[in-house]
Amino acid sequence: MDLELYSAEDEPLGRLDCDEALLGSYGLCDGCRVHVRTRRRRFATE
Repeated sequence: MDLELYSAEDEPLGRLDCDEALLGSYGLCDGCRVHVRTRRRRFATE
């Protein structure tokens, strides 16, 4: 799973990729959103 931070204007602000960092250390502001991307693994079907 990947977390990305977006501004209120929907501009990407960066990835939240440090597991030890607190959410407040990323400089969140009013209207920001966190977008979650999943990494799907596809299995071959037989």
